[in-house]
Amino acid sequence: MKIYKCKEDDKMNVIIIEEDPMVREVILEYIKEVNSVSKVYTSNDIDISKEKLLSGMYQLLILDIKSYNNIGISILREIRDKIIDIEVLVISSESNINVIKNINRYGIADYILKPFSRSRLKKSIKRINCQIEVLKTYKYINQDDIDRIYGKKYNCDNENTRGINTETYAKIFQVVKKQTSPFTTKHITNNISLSRITVRRYLEYMKDKDVLVLDQQYGKVGRPIRYYRLKESKL
Repeated sequence: MKIYKCKEDDKMNVIIIEEDPMVREVILEYIKEVNSVSKVYTSNDIDISKEKLLSGMYQLLILDIKSYNNIGISILREIRDKIIDIEVLVISSESNINVIKNINRYGIADYILKPFSRSRLKKSIKRINCQIEVLKTYKYINQDDIDRIYGKKYNCDNENTRGINTETYAKIFQVVKKQTSPFTTKHITNNISLSRITVRRYLEYMKDKDVLVLDQQYGKVGRPIRYYRLKESKL
C-alpha cells in the first residue's frame, strides 16, 4: 500500500479552546495558512465550545491545558468518555513530564510546548490531517501502514531527510553547541573535516527543524551573509 499523500481537497474543521486571547489569535493566524483547514471555531466560552465538540462537525481540537485548573483535562476526559470522533492537539506551557504523561494517556495526536513556532504548528496540523484521511480512506491496512500511523511517518508535505546522516549530524551539532555567538558555515568548517557544502546542508536542516535560527546580515554589496545561532531552548 502506498503512503497516503494529502491533497488540496482533504479539508478538516478545527475548534480552538485557548484561555489566552492573544495566543488564540496567533494560533488562528497560523492555521489559516494551512490549505487543509476549512473552518475554524474559537471561543473562550467552555460551555459553547463543548456544544461544538459534541456536534460532530469538527475533526481537530486544539486544546490548551494548564496544571492549575482541570478544564483542559476534563474536556479530554469527556471526549474519551463520550467517544467523540475528534483528534486532539494540545498546545501547553506545561513541561513537567508527569503532566505530559497523564495527558498522553488520553490518546492525543500531538503535544506542542509554548512558545511555539509557526512551522511546528503547521507541520503538526498537516500530519494530523493526513492521519485522519488515511483512517477514512482505507477499510483495512497492513502492518507497515499501522507503523506509519503510530510512528507518525506520513509524507504530508513531500519532505525527506535529504540524506542526513545521524553520526554526521551529531558531529556538526557538537561544534554548533560550542559557538558563543552567531556563526557562519565557514566557522563550522574551520572546526570539522567536512566540506562547506555538506555543513551548509546540515545547518539548513537544523534551521528547518527549529534547532537553529537564521540571521541574515546585508553588506554594502553582494549577497547577504547567513549567520546561524542555536535556539535558546536547545542550549
